[in-house]
Amino acid sequence: MGFSCLVQKIAGKCSCKQSYIEGPSQSDGTCQNFRCWHKFLLVTGLLLLAFVIGSFVLYSRNTQTLSIWQSSNEIQEHLSVESNDIQNNVSFAMAPASVLTEEAISSPLQQPAPSTMQELAPSTMQEPAPSTMQRTDSKEIKGKYEEQCFDRSGALPKAVVQETSDLEMRSLWGDPMEEDKRKIPQNLLAISVGIKQKENVKKMLEKFCPENFTVMLFHYDGVIDKWSDLKWSERAIHVAAINQTKWWFAKRFLHPDIVAIYNYIFLWDEDLGVENFNADRYLTIMEEEGLEISQPALDRSKSEVHHEITARIKRSRVHRRMYKNRGGHLCFENSTGPPCTGWVEMMAPVFSRAAWRCTWGMIQNDLIHGWGIDMKLGYCVQGDRSKNVGVIDSEYIVHQAIPSLGNNDENLQNPEVLSQPETSNVRSPGHRKASFDRRVEMRRRAYIEMNIFKQRWAGAVEEDKCWIDPYGDYKFKSAGKADDQTN
Repeated sequence: MGFSCLVQKIAGKCSCKQSYIEGPSQSDGTCQNFRCWHKFLLVTGLLLLAFVIGSFVLYSRNTQTLSIWQSSNEIQEHLSVESNDIQNNVSFAMAPASVLTEEAISSPLQQPAPSTMQELAPSTMQEPAPSTMQRTDSKEIKGKYEEQCFDRSGALPKAVVQETSDLEMRSLWGDPMEEDKRKIPQNLLAISVGIKQKENVKKMLEKFCPENFTVMLFHYDGVIDKWSDLKWSERAIHVAAINQTKWWFAKRFLHPDIVAIYNYIFLWDEDLGVENFNADRYLTIMEEEGLEISQPALDRSKSEVHHEITARIKRSRVHRRMYKNRGGHLCFENSTGPPCTGWVEMMAPVFSRAAWRCTWGMIQNDLIHGWGIDMKLGYCVQGDRSKNVGVIDSEYIVHQAIPSLGNNDENLQNPEVLSQPETSNVRSPGHRKASFDRRVEMRRRAYIEMNIFKQRWAGAVEEDKCWIDPYGDYKFKSAGKADDQTN
């Protein structure tokens, strides 16, 4: 009955009736208090000991947690400092990640951990628990860092990367820093040429001041050496590819990043008369009129005019639209699209830097004649195409329309080849059966390319749900009619 009494005593229910002493001296029925309290104190002592041991274990765990948190906090601060240094001084891509990680992690872990309660208590009072605000600030700093550095160039430090180039020749000797101080022409003249038009091209180049223009010749007949006697030939860029159009050359050699230093790009044919043309005055007018894409007007009396809008208007400086009330392609004052307004022909276009970047992207890699592009040039001007596309009348040219591209096979003029009988087994390019005008086949391909371009444009508009057509109300009704263009 003693243990039961002890338990009930602890609960405040122990009574004298449950335990008696057998001796006669205490036969009065009093409670056996000595044994009851002895066991009570023993159990209480065991419980206190267990409480102390448990408290020590919990305190040890809290100490380890606090130490880990302190280390994590120091690592975060260290990484933040290192990140700021990286942003200001070095390229993020070149910084070895392993070095940063080892330094950031090893530094706090090498510090001796506090071993006594006296050392831990001040630290516990001084270091607040990480708050939600601190975690938010860390995310904001990380977000700002990623925003500033997302455009990094990759394996190279940003300042050493040059994304653009030019067509200027450099000397093999001398100080390159001194060479950079020389005046670089601000404009580019690119012409598709053949040796048969050498004299005419020579006259054209005389109208372009060498201090203001870099010259680039696309040799579609592959002949370069025979141009070396011209005084400007050594400073010109010569590119040769047999039977390729100027649009083929332009797509491959006039990338916007290559011609980025030039304010204006002239992309001309070789059969243009320039007696009444001055390039410097032309550019002055183009700038003053705010034109992004333009062409010199055609002398109506001497030129082969395919589109009325390109014909010169006497006593006019610039015109931007044409009027036509009979025949096809009717054009009125309220007409808003090509060929009535916002249009130039592709024989002698002039582009601003920004307009050329857009136009270059529109040139299709496999469609070398460029037909159909002229109807979309207005999308590449910086603003309203009815205002920023125009024909300059005061500086005008003559379009001679000489069919030279594709007819540069010397065998066509070889009498021995032409005299061969039709039954001969010789099948050279100059055989009588092959002596047809290749311009017919070129024009047939140009028509096919134009229809392909129209289909691609329509498909691209349908596919790109984010693109908004600024001229959506205008439709070219005579879509089946091709533009008569010469490459």
